[in-house]
Amino acid sequence: GGGLLFDTQTSQVVARHESDGLALSLAFDSEGKRLAFVADGALQLVEVPSGRRLGSIRVNAADPMRLAFTADNKVLAAGLARSGQIFRWNLETGEAMPTLTSKFAQPVAVSMAPDGSASAFVGVQNEVDLFDLAKGERVAAPRLGGGYANALGTHPQITAVGTLDGQVRWAARPTPSKHHGGAGVADAVFDAVIRTRSDVMYATTVLGAPVRVIQVDLKRPGVRVGIQVAEGFPTGDE
Repeated sequence: GGGLLFDTQTSQVVARHESDGLALSLAFDSEGKRLAFVADGALQLVEVPSGRRLGSIRVNAADPMRLAFTADNKVLAAGLARSGQIFRWNLETGEAMPTLTSKFAQPVAVSMAPDGSASAFVGVQNEVDLFDLAKGERVAAPRLGGGYANALGTHPQITAVGTLDGQVRWAARPTPSKHHGGAGVADAVFDAVIRTRSDVMYATTVLGAPVRVIQVDLKRPGVRVGIQVAEGFPTGDE
């Protein structure tokens, strides 16, 4: 096992790196100065183009992985497809960071955003488990439905699932935000609802239209669910 570094302009091999095991995944940092790969049960880092070893960290798994550097190149992350774990390596201190674990016991697939901002797992019911890699936090994510998933792709703001029935489904990554109120009566009512009943609130878009989502605990006393329509429905636009 091992790897080769090519100069794409001259098509010449500029460096070789030998390893005892199969190289499972590769990733360059955003400046193209470091190359990360997984082999011999370790996440390894080498300098480009010299191939000089810069360090390694054990991951204790032969699971197929996805690798990504965060945009600032300070953290290197490895996502394990079958075990649902994400190993993170602080490249400034050389120390391992807390491991992130998916809520799925055996995810179908794992993906990482090209800029290292997020990683996601998909379960058998096409539910996505999304993580912010820099913060080490789980981000709310959708259930995409459709046939069983067999592929997953993650962009900084979009997660897509490819299914066995030939469909591709995707959803925007929710971006938590704090609502600061407004001058209208509707905004005042919205603020009151958030203060008294909301557990989670975030802003996102649906088909390009901005929406505000309130997540509440339906088991709490006093919480009631009902339907309200615009005055003059279905012709009104209140």
